[in-house]
Amino acid sequence: MVSRSVLAVLVLACPAACAFALGGAPPAAGRRSAALRLQTIAPEREKTSDLPTTWEVPDTFSFASLGSAEPPEPPMCKLTVFKTAGADEVRMANILRDVIKGLELERAKEIAKTCNSLGFAMCGIWAEAVAADYAKGLQGLGLRCDVTEV
Repeated sequence: MVSRSVLAVLVLACPAACAFALGGAPPAAGRRSAALRLQTIAPEREKTSDLPTTWEVPDTFSFASLGSAEPPEPPMCKLTVFKTAGADEVRMANILRDVIKGLELERAKEIAKTCNSLGFAMCGIWAEAVAADYAKGLQGLGLRCDVTEV
């Protein structure tokens, strides 16, 4: 062990570079010993890491991928009926009610009246498949009609 006198010389000789310091409580009146403590400065070690210095995150998320979960909506089409020589308003209204599901009598009469006066009338807007089915039914009963994408 190092004696106190050697430590005192070291402390007084090189106070700036001293690694030893007296610590703890101040010495009591009759007691000369004080606890010694070693102050150490940890050397900086070079950081070695397995991680790359630059980090590139792959683009795995996009808003386009969110929309692909649902099937796309079918295109909407309008069904237009044209004036036919052999069809009067009452017959046309009855054919429209027979073919188009849920069409009320007043709306069917309005479509038939418009078609008779202007030569054409729009029956409604549906999905492409539904509008095509209605057009096929109307054509099968003698009315001329057209399905156009909106």
